Amino acid sequence: MPALVEAYAGSQNLRVEKRVGATPEEIGLGLLDGTGQKAVAIDLRSQGSGTAFPALAKGTAEIGASSRPIKREEEKMLVDAGFLVDAHVLALDDILVLVRPTIRSPS
Repeated sequence: MPALVEAYAGSQNLRVEKRVGATPEEIGLGLLDGTGQKAVAIDLRSQGSGTAFPALAKGTAEIGASSRPIKREEEKMLVDAGFLVDAHVLALDDILVLVRPTIRSPS
């Protein structure tokens, strides 16, 4: 998510100021204009996919991101809170393990 915010800031001629919160999963981003004034403040909390949907439903988040598809009960929670649920896949990720050919592994 920080990369998306940084790309947006660049497109708007804003500078990004980062601060780490109480934990590494909490990041504050300030988008500063040309005079150094804060134009936008963003609090990011990367606490797992399961936290995005309840936070949206409770009104403690304005944007929620998930690395997995939404579950039926999560979708119902959002619909009950007045949301029109329309999920979009932004990216797919994989894990790739590379091993140097000269490293010997036990047979």
